[in-house]
This record gives sequence, structure tokens and C-alpha cells, in this order.
Amino acid sequence: MNAQRFTIEAIEFFERPVRFRLPLRVGASTLAEAPQAFARVTIRLAGASLSAMGAAAEMMIPEPSDKSAARGSGANIDALRQSLAIARDAYLSDPSPATAFGHHARHYRALLQSHAAAGLDPLTASYGQALLDRALIDAVARGLGVSFFDMMRDNGAGFDPSLLSPEFAGFDSDAFVAALEPLAALSARHTIGLADPLDSSDPGAADTSDGLPRTLGAIIAAYGHRYFTIVMCGEPAADRARLLRIAAILDALPEYRVTLEGNEQFADVAAVAALWEAISVEPALSRLCARTLFIVGSALVVIAVIAIVLGVWGGRRRK
Repeated sequence: MNAQRFTIEAIEFFERPVRFRLPLRVGASTLAEAPQAFARVTIRLAGASLSAMGAAAEMMIPEPSDKSAARGSGANIDALRQSLAIARDAYLSDPSPATAFGHHARHYRALLQSHAAAGLDPLTASYGQALLDRALIDAVARGLGVSFFDMMRDNGAGFDPSLLSPEFAGFDSDAFVAALEPLAALSARHTIGLADPLDSSDPGAADTSDGLPRTLGAIIAAYGHRYFTIVMCGEPAADRARLLRIAAILDALPEYRVTLEGNEQFADVAAVAALWEAISVEPALSRLCARTLFIVGSALVVIAVIAIVLGVWGGRRRK
């Protein structure tokens, strides 16, 4: 299968309201509902007489895009809508054929600039384009009558990183994607939000009206999770106390892995380092720390904390 070039004939957007079963508290915000955006595209494969349709959907979660205190949830959701509209107008303005990756590369930097001019951050800018790119890839696969994986492995999407970064000139993209193999299994990760009930003593734990588990222990028993993201609030005493409660539940498992999610609630890297140093010497948290894969919150925090964690583990190994 060669990379498939196509033109874009139409792009449509739709929304539906979604109310969460359990409110998700991340940082200072608690989300109980949010819209879900749908993109539907119509393309025409080069040399083909018939059009193909593709679709993609994504939640419009406001806070992860722009955490500025000057914006509320409504303004952030409107910014995501604006991102979709800007991306749609850009893609429809260029009628020349390209591969799915070619369409992405053709507009990527210009979209960042146009979003910046509209006062929108790069993450919000990427939201609209990412949703369209996924719908376009879906349309190509449907037009060819193949699965997503087979199309990607045969590079039907035209993956070529040199279109964005010249240093990849000469990189054999076809060989790279051809060597990919589908996963035989995938572990589901459970996010432990700040408002989630950990045990029966927490608010909301006793509500069993929908017949589904609510506390962390009940969720693990029902679904068998072994990977977890633990959302932290950025207050050392509160985070330490909550991690102690979570560790008491997770340590009953024969094996588990966690990611600590700061969600930009820490003032700086030093605050993250201080928390890690504090919990890494806490005996009741030793197993949880040893099973921490990442600490995330921002690119700078990730890089710094990976160095901290490797330093701590390296020091323990040397001892």
C-alpha cells in the first residue's frame, strides 16, 4: 500500500453533553460535566471516483488546555471550539491533495501562529488539528477498506517526520512503521482524582444507587486495575497524608505501578523535589515510591523529577 493522497471535501462538527458518573477533581477544579466534540470529514482519494467519510471524537475538558486563572471553564471550552473552527478553515482553504500526515505538516506551524494571534495557547491550538487529523486517518482507512493498524503499518497515512523536522531527512519511515506489531494485551490505568472516595469513610462512598463501585478498593476488586495515576494537590502535608491512605490500599496488591500527577499545582520544580524527598524516606510509602513510573505536571517537572528519581534509586542500588 502506498501513501494515500486525498483532497478534503467537507468538515463538520457536532457536540453532545456528557455528565460524569463521578466528579473529577484535578487541582483547584472539579469537573462534573463537559461537552464531547465530534468531527466528521469527507475526503476524495486521489484517482478514486467515490468519496470516503471518517469521524473522530474527543472530550472538551477545559482545564487541561489553559489553566490561567483569568479563564473560566466556559471560556476554555469556547477556546476549544475556536480551535476546531480555525483548524477547519485552514484545512478547507487548501484544495491540493496530500497524505494525512502531509495535511498535518502543511498546516501545523501556521496554525500555531494563527492561534497565538487569537490569544490561544499551543495546547489549545493542537486540540482542533489533532481531532481533524484523527478523522482524516479514519476516512483514509474506510476509503481503502482496511483496518487502522494495517493502514498505518503500510504507511497509508504517509508518515514522514522530515516534513516537519529536516533533521529526519533520509529516515526510512516505511521500514519504521512496517516493523510495528499490535499489542497482545493492554493494561487499563485508573485515575485517582482528588475527590474520589478511597474507603467507606469518604463522602460519596455510600452512594450505591447505580450499582457500580465507588471506593478505590471496590474499583480494584471489580475491574482488577494494576496501573494508577494519583492526582496530587501540590500541598505537601495533604499529599503525604493522602498517599499514605492510597498506599495502604495498593500495597495489598501483589503488584502495581503508579504515576504521580501534579497537574501544574506545584509552584516550581523545587516543590516537587521536596515532596519526593519527603515521601521517599517514609517507610509506609517505600513500596509506592519503588513502583512510581513517572511524576508529571509539566515538561520541566517531568525532566527534573526523572533525574531526582533516578538519583534516589541509583543511590539505593549503590548502597
